[in-house]
Amino acid sequence: ITIRPARLEDLDHLTYIGIHAFPLEPQWGYRYPFSKSFSEDHWKYTRERYREWLEAARMPQCEIMVAENTDPHDPTITKVVGLSIWRLPGRVPPTAKPRRRDADPIHMAVYRASVGYAQAEYFDKMYGSAQLSLAQLATNPKYFRNGVASMLLNWGLDLARKRQLPITLFANPNARELYQRFGFVTVVTVVTTVSGEEEKI
Repeated sequence: ITIRPARLEDLDHLTYIGIHAFPLEPQWGYRYPFSKSFSEDHWKYTRERYREWLEAARMPQCEIMVAENTDPHDPTITKVVGLSIWRLPGRVPPTAKPRRRDADPIHMAVYRASVGYAQAEYFDKMYGSAQLSLAQLATNPKYFRNGVASMLLNWGLDLARKRQLPITLFANPNARELYQRFGFVTVVTVVTTVSGEEEKI
């Protein structure tokens, strides 16, 4: 497995990984509860989001790295099996908010607001724009437990050391152990819920 910068031709691979990896996280089902009923919308708008990230990487507003696996029987055949998106200091990430049938707009807005508040209160107040923010880290589920996420995370750690920047991120419960192994510490637990609803994440 090797790490390289993402290219535009990786777009469908990024979309596939996002759609198959992130539903294992509580926040994904909370924001996109109708993803199975409206699978076409789910693919379309997830793909559009990654296209925006790839465009942002050209400016550059972020760094997108992929993990690529080589077929042991044919080195000319490779497959993208993981991705990471790193927001660069002082850069604004894509902010498109399309109307989509796979999403719950209220949950989307509340989630965005709660994470945005935590970002401003616990990261931006301390580091300002001088931080390397991990926006996404995902692995094709077929390649779980193969060190893909660790390789992508190590790439970001190396970049942060070179630029002398702290890394900030929001971790889902399933990934907490991974980040703790790399020395990350929890500074706040963000709870998202809509007033009057029992459901929360």
